[in-house]
Amino acid sequence: MPTTSLKIDDELKQRIAAVAQAKDTNAHAWMVDTLKRAIEQAEQEVEFLEIAEKRWAKFKRDGKSVSQADMEAYLDALVTGKPARKPEATAWSK
Repeated sequence: MPTTSLKIDDELKQRIAAVAQAKDTNAHAWMVDTLKRAIEQAEQEVEFLEIAEKRWAKFKRDGKSVSQADMEAYLDALVTGKPARKPEATAWSK
């Protein structure tokens, strides 16, 4: 596996070592794991924003949405195990 050099100041290096030791691992393994988790979170954020942008564009095109009250009633039914029909989007009014 190729290596990558990362320049960090002494204070951060000491903090990393302390956390790694507390987690019963070494600094390298802890940094790799932390980077993987940070990348996964960043990828999820990017995906979330892409979905939001698509939905916003669709709303601007057709002006339809589900009211908050209808969505809350639907979600309440789902979490309580009651039969629930997905609410229909309707034209939005100001």
